[in-house]
Amino acid sequence: MRVHKVVSGDCIHSIADAHGHFWETVWSHPDNSDLRRKRETPSVLEPGDEVAVPEIRVETEPAATEKKHRFRRRGVPVSLRIVVKRAKSDEEAKTSAIEDRDPDALDLEEEDQDEELLPEEPWPDAEYLLSYDGIDISGITDGDGMVEISLPPSVKRAKLVIRPGTQEEMTIPIEVGGLNPIATLSGVKQRLRNLGYGLSDIDEEEDIELRHAIRAFQLDQQLEATGELSDDLRNTILTAHGS
Repeated sequence: MRVHKVVSGDCIHSIADAHGHFWETVWSHPDNSDLRRKRETPSVLEPGDEVAVPEIRVETEPAATEKKHRFRRRGVPVSLRIVVKRAKSDEEAKTSAIEDRDPDALDLEEEDQDEELLPEEPWPDAEYLLSYDGIDISGITDGDGMVEISLPPSVKRAKLVIRPGTQEEMTIPIEVGGLNPIATLSGVKQRLRNLGYGLSDIDEEEDIELRHAIRAFQLDQQLEATGELSDDLRNTILTAHGS
């Protein structure tokens, strides 16, 4: 039995693939029971976690000589799903968002609050280009602004460009498997940034930028805009993000 120490960008899918296993084989192994209770999902690990990796079991398959035989390897792609959003341009939406907020909740400049609290909406029917490991995949977001693509488990970084070559072009860097647990502040920040709340630093600091993003998220979820993080709010962020 080998032990893999998790580094940033690792997930059970990539670890299993690197050692020649299906992800279910590693995740469901009895030696990883404590890890399953701690992390709950194979897609979200934290650097320093230890993953038990069983040895490969060699299997043989009888086959007649001097004949052609076809052996098919079961597919192991990882499904990547992203909802692309853009700020509403409608002036009425902007006015509504500003009227709903409490201007005294945070010590921020008035102009910054107005800009950050603009609501967002899914971006349907938008052309995109997804690039990873020298491979480019083009497509169009669906009616809900969703991009859904299968990637090899070994992929750790990708780049998604929306409306490439136009004035609306938007580039989204993607770290596959780099999502930290929701219990950490960095995990909260990653999910809020992925949801479009404009966080620049992904660290463990509870700063004014995080409070501002939380407050904007609360407004969009029709919650009391306190800017404070709680266990219930972590669960709401987790549900909105999808993982």
